[in-house]
Amino acid sequence: MMKRTSGARPNTKVVIKGGSVKKNSQADQLKQQGNAFFISLEYEKAIDCYTRCLPQVPESDHTLRCVVYSNRAQCRIKLKEYEQAYQDADAALKSDQNHLKSIQRRGTAAYYTQRMRQARKDFMHSLALEYSAQFEEYLKKASAAIEKVKAEAYEKLKRKVRFNSGVDFDAVEGDVDESKRIGVDAFKRSAERIEVTEMNLDEKQLQEMKARKEQIL
Repeated sequence: MMKRTSGARPNTKVVIKGGSVKKNSQADQLKQQGNAFFISLEYEKAIDCYTRCLPQVPESDHTLRCVVYSNRAQCRIKLKEYEQAYQDADAALKSDQNHLKSIQRRGTAAYYTQRMRQARKDFMHSLALEYSAQFEEYLKKASAAIEKVKAEAYEKLKRKVRFNSGVDFDAVEGDVDESKRIGVDAFKRSAERIEVTEMNLDEKQLQEMKARKEQIL
């Protein structure tokens, strides 16, 4: 078992070519100290270091900025602070959209904050960059969750139409008014393509569905 430590201190010097020694920047020192706290499982202290590090990162150093945001996201995932983790991973990807760990971390945070479409997108992206059995399983779970919500949303809308119109979606008999038959068929075709955003019906799609329901009625 890893021994928990406190007061972790980074190695603040690096050896460069020629054997000379160069002090790291303040940002590098804070990042390294944050990494040391992360390794010792002191996630809150690591977050504090990464937070203090970010204002010190030069605007031009996109790589360091990406890594610091990504590391802070991972700390927050460990603490189950998924919303904040999502925001950090998203910020990291603004610096490097193909940073694998940030993609995986945003996908994980998206999954636990019910952003299933974003989670699925990130898991697919990460698998395209590098295969991982863990994230393949996450992808399957996110896809299954999306399909479940789509099915539930369709059934809910269908019940509403059946209740208000008296028309059975699954058995439209020959004596049903032709206009209702056409309306039900159109509604069913559209509902089969229900879009889901953040585990809810997309607002535009929902309004279109409601409009079609009113036409049926």
